[in-house]
Amino acid sequence: MAVIDAYVNTLVAAGKKDVAANITPGQVFALACTFEIAIADSDESLYRVACLPSNLIPYSLTLMADDALDVTTMDVGLYLPGAGGAVVDADCFASGLVTNGDALDSADLAANALASLPIDDIGKPLWNIAAVKLAGTYTQASHPAAFDLVVTAKSDPGAISTVSLKGLFIQG
Repeated sequence: MAVIDAYVNTLVAAGKKDVAANITPGQVFALACTFEIAIADSDESLYRVACLPSNLIPYSLTLMADDALDVTTMDVGLYLPGAGGAVVDADCFASGLVTNGDALDSADLAANALASLPIDDIGKPLWNIAAVKLAGTYTQASHPAAFDLVVTAKSDPGAISTVSLKGLFIQG
Protein backbone atom coordinates (compact mmCIF):
# COMPACT_ATOMS: atom_id res chain seq x y z
CA MET A 1 0.00 0.00 0.00
CA ALA A 2 1.24 3.44 -0.92
CA VAL A 3 1.30 6.43 1.39
CA ILE A 4 -0.15 9.42 -0.45
CA ASP A 5 1.27 12.94 -0.11
CA ALA A 6 -0.40 14.99 -2.83
CA TYR A 7 -2.75 17.91 -3.42
CA VAL A 8 -6.33 16.70 -3.79
CA ASN A 9 -6.96 19.44 -6.35
CA THR A 10 -5.62 18.15 -9.67
CA LEU A 11 -5.29 21.66 -11.15
CA VAL A 12 -3.06 22.78 -8.28
CA ALA A 13 -1.06 19.58 -8.55
CA ALA A 14 -0.49 20.36 -12.24
CA GLY A 15 0.65 23.91 -11.40
CA LYS A 16 -2.50 25.51 -12.84
CA LYS A 17 -4.92 28.05 -11.38
CA ASP A 18 -8.24 27.10 -9.82
CA VAL A 19 -10.93 28.88 -7.80
CA ALA A 20 -9.02 30.41 -4.91
CA ALA A 21 -11.62 29.34 -2.36
CA ASN A 22 -10.97 25.70 -3.28
CA ILE A 23 -7.33 25.82 -2.24
CA THR A 24 -7.00 28.58 0.37
CA PRO A 25 -9.33 30.21 2.89
CA GLY A 26 -11.62 32.75 1.24
CA GLN A 27 -13.69 35.73 2.24
CA VAL A 28 -17.05 34.71 3.69
CA PHE A 29 -20.30 36.53 2.94
CA ALA A 30 -23.35 36.04 5.12
CA LEU A 31 -27.05 36.68 4.74
CA ALA A 32 -29.87 36.59 7.22
CA CYS A 33 -33.41 37.45 6.25
CA THR A 34 -36.89 37.04 7.57
CA PHE A 35 -40.09 37.32 5.57
CA GLU A 36 -43.79 36.76 6.02
CA ILE A 37 -45.97 34.34 4.12
CA ALA A 38 -49.54 35.65 3.89
CA ILE A 39 -52.56 33.39 4.16
CA ALA A 40 -53.61 34.58 0.67
CA ASP A 41 -50.35 33.34 -0.90
CA SER A 42 -50.79 30.24 -3.01
CA ASP A 43 -48.61 27.23 -3.68
CA GLU A 44 -45.81 27.87 -6.18
CA SER A 45 -45.35 31.39 -4.73
CA LEU A 46 -41.75 32.54 -5.21
CA TYR A 47 -39.98 34.38 -2.40
CA ARG A 48 -36.81 36.00 -3.76
CA VAL A 49 -34.69 36.34 -0.65
CA ALA A 50 -31.35 37.57 -2.05
CA CYS A 51 -29.55 38.51 -5.23
CA LEU A 52 -26.19 36.73 -5.09
CA PRO A 53 -23.10 37.28 -7.25
CA SER A 54 -22.71 34.20 -9.43
CA ASN A 55 -19.16 33.48 -8.25
CA LEU A 56 -20.21 32.84 -4.63
CA ILE A 57 -19.78 29.29 -3.35
CA PRO A 58 -22.54 28.00 -1.04
CA TYR A 59 -21.19 26.94 2.34
CA SER A 60 -24.29 26.65 4.53
CA LEU A 61 -27.93 27.59 4.23
CA THR A 62 -30.58 27.01 6.87
CA LEU A 63 -34.30 27.66 6.95
CA MET A 64 -36.52 28.16 9.99
CA ALA A 65 -40.27 28.73 10.23
CA ASP A 66 -42.65 29.62 13.03
CA ASP A 67 -45.27 27.23 14.39
CA ALA A 68 -48.03 28.84 12.31
CA LEU A 69 -46.56 27.72 8.99
CA ASP A 70 -48.74 25.07 7.39
CA VAL A 71 -46.78 24.95 4.14
CA THR A 72 -45.46 21.43 4.34
CA THR A 73 -42.60 21.66 1.86
CA MET A 74 -40.48 24.27 0.11
CA ASP A 75 -37.89 24.23 -2.63
CA VAL A 76 -34.77 26.40 -2.58
CA GLY A 77 -33.04 27.25 -5.84
CA LEU A 78 -31.77 29.79 -8.33
CA TYR A 79 -33.57 32.14 -10.72
CA LEU A 80 -32.36 34.91 -12.97
CA PRO A 81 -32.51 38.25 -11.08
CA GLY A 82 -35.58 40.41 -10.74
CA ALA A 83 -39.29 39.80 -10.33
CA GLY A 84 -40.29 37.60 -13.23
CA GLY A 85 -36.70 36.39 -13.75
CA ALA A 86 -36.67 32.95 -15.34
CA VAL A 87 -36.07 29.79 -13.36
CA VAL A 88 -32.54 28.40 -13.61
CA ASP A 89 -32.99 25.49 -11.18
CA ALA A 90 -35.89 25.79 -8.74
CA ASP A 91 -34.65 23.11 -6.37
CA CYS A 92 -30.89 22.80 -6.82
CA PHE A 93 -30.35 23.42 -3.08
CA ALA A 94 -33.43 21.85 -1.52
CA SER A 95 -36.30 19.90 -3.02
CA GLY A 96 -39.35 19.21 -0.91
CA LEU A 97 -37.68 20.63 2.20
CA VAL A 98 -39.96 19.89 5.15
CA THR A 99 -41.02 23.22 6.60
CA ASN A 100 -43.67 22.30 9.12
CA GLY A 101 -43.33 25.13 11.64
CA ASP A 102 -43.55 22.75 14.59
CA ALA A 103 -40.27 21.19 13.49
CA LEU A 104 -38.37 24.34 12.52
CA ASP A 105 -39.09 26.98 15.16
CA SER A 106 -35.63 27.19 16.72
CA ALA A 107 -32.06 27.44 15.50
CA ASP A 108 -31.43 23.92 16.80
CA LEU A 109 -34.10 22.54 14.49
CA ALA A 110 -33.35 24.55 11.35
CA ALA A 111 -33.62 22.67 8.09
CA ASN A 112 -30.57 22.24 5.86
CA ALA A 113 -31.51 24.28 2.78
CA LEU A 114 -28.56 22.77 0.87
CA ALA A 115 -29.88 19.23 1.32
CA SER A 116 -30.21 18.58 -2.43
CA LEU A 117 -26.78 19.89 -3.42
CA PRO A 118 -24.87 16.89 -4.78
CA ILE A 119 -21.60 16.13 -3.03
CA ASP A 120 -19.64 16.75 -6.24
CA ASP A 121 -21.06 20.31 -6.42
CA ILE A 122 -19.62 21.26 -3.02
CA GLY A 123 -17.01 23.96 -3.56
CA LYS A 124 -18.43 25.06 -6.92
CA PRO A 125 -19.61 28.62 -7.56
CA LEU A 126 -23.29 29.31 -8.23
CA TRP A 127 -22.77 29.71 -11.99
CA ASN A 128 -21.17 26.26 -12.15
CA ILE A 129 -23.97 24.65 -10.14
CA ALA A 130 -26.45 26.28 -12.55
CA ALA A 131 -24.43 25.12 -15.58
CA VAL A 132 -24.76 21.49 -14.49
CA LYS A 133 -28.56 21.76 -14.55
CA LEU A 134 -28.54 23.61 -17.88
CA ALA A 135 -26.19 21.11 -19.56
CA GLY A 136 -23.19 23.43 -19.69
CA THR A 137 -25.04 26.57 -20.82
CA TYR A 138 -22.87 28.74 -18.57
CA THR A 139 -19.08 28.81 -18.66
CA GLN A 140 -16.51 30.61 -16.53
CA ALA A 141 -16.19 33.21 -19.30
CA SER A 142 -19.91 33.52 -20.03
CA HIS A 143 -22.48 33.40 -17.21
CA PRO A 144 -24.94 35.78 -15.53
CA ALA A 145 -23.42 38.22 -13.05
CA ALA A 146 -25.92 37.19 -10.37
CA PHE A 147 -28.74 34.85 -9.44
CA ASP A 148 -31.71 35.29 -7.15
CA LEU A 149 -31.89 32.82 -4.26
CA VAL A 150 -35.56 31.78 -4.22
CA VAL A 151 -37.72 29.86 -1.77
CA THR A 152 -40.79 28.31 -3.42
CA ALA A 153 -43.84 27.30 -1.38
CA LYS A 154 -45.09 23.89 -2.52
CA SER A 155 -48.48 24.11 -0.80
CA ASP A 156 -50.92 26.82 0.36
CA PRO A 157 -50.25 28.35 3.79
CA GLY A 158 -52.90 27.84 6.43
CA ALA A 159 -51.98 30.96 8.37
CA ILE A 160 -49.76 34.03 8.32
CA SER A 161 -46.27 32.70 8.96
CA THR A 162 -42.72 33.88 9.47
CA VAL A 163 -39.81 32.23 7.64
CA SER A 164 -36.13 32.95 8.22
CA LEU A 165 -33.15 31.99 6.10
CA LYS A 166 -29.48 32.19 7.12
CA GLY A 167 -26.63 31.54 4.75
CA LEU A 168 -22.87 31.61 4.39
CA PHE A 169 -21.12 31.83 1.04
CA ILE A 170 -17.42 31.95 0.13
CA GLN A 171 -16.13 34.40 -2.45
CA GLY A 172 -15.08 32.30 -5.45
